[in-house]
Amino acid sequence: MIGILSFECFSLFCYAEESEKIFFSGDGFSVTQKDLDAENEMLSASFDTTKEEKLRVILMDRLFKLEYQSTSDDLLLDKKVQRMTEKYLALLYKKKLDSQIEISEDVLQSYYIANPELFTEPQKYRLQLLMVSNKVVCDKIFSDVTQNKRTFELAVEEESIDKETTPNKGELEWMAENKMPREFAANVENLLPGDVSQPFQYNGNWVLLKVLEMKPPEKKVYEDVKDSIRSTLTRKKMFAQVNSEFERLKAKYQVKDEGM
Repeated sequence: MIGILSFECFSLFCYAEESEKIFFSGDGFSVTQKDLDAENEMLSASFDTTKEEKLRVILMDRLFKLEYQSTSDDLLLDKKVQRMTEKYLALLYKKKLDSQIEISEDVLQSYYIANPELFTEPQKYRLQLLMVSNKVVCDKIFSDVTQNKRTFELAVEEESIDKETTPNKGELEWMAENKMPREFAANVENLLPGDVSQPFQYNGNWVLLKVLEMKPPEKKVYEDVKDSIRSTLTRKKMFAQVNSEFERLKAKYQVKDEGM
């Protein structure tokens, strides 16, 4: 027993001696192993820095702090430091509150079931656009393509004034129904692949749209969205919890509203 106690005392002594190891010293300050340990605790594991780099940062911070103190108004500095400390401690308390939040699997699944619109990909279209400046011309083209007098592609090549889409035969990228211009959505909502819309006005010109392909609405798989649901519910709970704690502490510390 005496041997074990002696070993433990020796270990504690060695640890205490190690923690007091001085790396840098100067006029009224030092950088010790304790400082390095504290720096390691503050840094995330993702910070891949060497011991020398960490010590350099600590020394730089210490020197800059000393120089700032020697060249700044002490009262102003004290207020700034107090406010920074206050904000940091408040942040630590918020993190403590956040760590107590748990969202069960049942709650996640219930949210998924209760909000299908949040997890459903809207209907998508791949369209072909033809744009002219004159309604009479647009009506004539519509008549030609619907009566198979010429193809939509040829009409685009011969008539369309849209410089961006004409070189690609008027083809547009896939667009979700809820992301496309409302005039487009209104004129293709009842069409099937191969159909051409009635002529309609858009940005001062006249347009025809041909539906090339269509993807129906598709609900996302629960497992694919579970993490995003957890994040959403956690944020909501955090907001509610922080405000609830705020009200509790106002009562605890007898906060009085003296008027703004």
